[in-house]
Amino acid sequence: MPIEKNAKMFTIIGVAILVLGIVLAALPNIARGGEGEGRLEVKVYSIDSFMTAVYKVYGNPSLGYWVAKTVIKNSGTGPLYNVKITYKIEGLTDWSEPKEYKLIPPGGAIVDLYYPVLLQAPNLQTATPGKLYVKIEYKTKSDGEPVTETKTKPINILGSRDFIFSGLPPEENTGSFQDIFSNYKLLAAWVTPKDPVVERYAAMANKLTGMGAGAALNDQEALTFLEAVWIFSVYNGITYQTESEAFWSGKASQWVKYPRDVIRDRSGTCIDTSIFLAAVAMSQNLKAYIVLMPGHAIPIIVLPSGQLLPIESTTLGGKVSFQQAVETGARVVQEALQGPHLILDVVKAQTSGIVPPELPELPPNVLEQWGYVMPGVMPGAGGQAGGGQGGGGIPQPQPQPPQPQPPQPQPPQPQPPQPQPPQPQPPQPQPPTNTKKIVNPYGDLPWSITVPADWEAENYAYENAYEVDLSSPDGMILVVIIWSRSLSGNDIKSSIESVFNEYYKGYQVTTDNPNGALGNIPAETVVYKLGTGDMAIARYTNVRGYGLAVFYIIDQAVANQDTIVAVDQIVQTFQIGG
Repeated sequence: MPIEKNAKMFTIIGVAILVLGIVLAALPNIARGGEGEGRLEVKVYSIDSFMTAVYKVYGNPSLGYWVAKTVIKNSGTGPLYNVKITYKIEGLTDWSEPKEYKLIPPGGAIVDLYYPVLLQAPNLQTATPGKLYVKIEYKTKSDGEPVTETKTKPINILGSRDFIFSGLPPEENTGSFQDIFSNYKLLAAWVTPKDPVVERYAAMANKLTGMGAGAALNDQEALTFLEAVWIFSVYNGITYQTESEAFWSGKASQWVKYPRDVIRDRSGTCIDTSIFLAAVAMSQNLKAYIVLMPGHAIPIIVLPSGQLLPIESTTLGGKVSFQQAVETGARVVQEALQGPHLILDVVKAQTSGIVPPELPELPPNVLEQWGYVMPGVMPGAGGQAGGGQGGGGIPQPQPQPPQPQPPQPQPPQPQPPQPQPPQPQPPQPQPPTNTKKIVNPYGDLPWSITVPADWEAENYAYENAYEVDLSSPDGMILVVIIWSRSLSGNDIKSSIESVFNEYYKGYQVTTDNPNGALGNIPAETVVYKLGTGDMAIARYTNVRGYGLAVFYIIDQAVANQDTIVAVDQIVQTFQIGG
């Protein structure tokens, strides 16, 4: 992207939208001219409980599971300078690298989010009280002495198998099934297909089939493998364990077993056994879903052809064959899809970064130490699996047995975004190869955008709106994202145009396309020629109850066609959802 290094900087970083009362970042040159002194007001919000099982998730900003949120407002008459924020969780982390905000103007605010990076995997068995420290250093005058404040918040450090179903604060939890289990995607961290214990378990079960590794070659072999897992599990005494009624209340942390725990204990709840079967299947390159419904969970294994195979895991330990477990599972899933339910795509969740923790190493022969034995040799692919009677007899060979063919529920696969009408595009330059993904730092409207890795991001929170500013290192390009629950896209459009009038010497609309697009959503697209000679292109829309605007301003010194195309290419990476 051709950008002149010595060209003039933008006249503003943030803008004041006065018409509708949105107070965004004040102009740097206005702030510097003030004679007053800044005054810091700070509020720290933190999660009540830290799930050590998902420590890798907390450390990944792209997932949005922050541990602490610090809101700083400047209620003084002058700017705050060189505001630095750093965090520490007692017993878990060192002090984080400081995040610095060069200037917060009078009336301005910033929101800083903490995603802790742990030094090592926690191995707590029970919950332990802990403390979160937030240290803030700042100056009230540019040449003044630094002032330091430290805030402390209690935080409950949970054991390595404790799971909190809901991550919503009480005031946001409506009591719906979806709200009570808002953390359901984090269950993917309990599914451990790469655990050597699980891999060894799958290998032992696979010996019953007479096949080698690689159950995902075709449906026949996958079915034979899954049936062998069922027979091996029943023979070795794995049974369903009834959970307490409080387990499904979502009001407290609950003990959820890893697959290795189910194998060791030879028992598990419906969630435990669903996770167990999903992990064993995934160890053989099969995809898996877990369907959650009020009071129950059930795994669905995806065969290589895409056919769905629900398995009622709670029938483990009973006199139920694999085929009967599949038929029961199909009925349960069909009923579940008619009411409140959630579907966890385990592979998608893990690919996004919700990955298992590092578990303690166990001896290679741990299954033998736990008393696991082979029931005998089952005929090769195509042998009948028998009835799975308790822990009893070995299945006998039968000629040409039918493979289980359960009734198929509607596939619970996430629907891709609907394609938008194609927009005419000029020839595209090569996109930057070194990029980073920016996600909504406030966690309300799920959006993301991909920008060059050397771009800077600044976040601002206001009474009725949020703003993220993304700027190129030389200041020639500014991309602004504004969204509000209480304002429509048209409201935000009016406010932005009033800012152009006040700070950019007016504007002229050169193009207004009501049928444009912003990433994966329809949006009005407006091209502005500003009175300063700069160019702005904005997209306005309403999505999921929010008014939204994404616009960029290009300094007139670099406002050529190549730059416009390249920046628009960046803006079109904006996505809602996911």
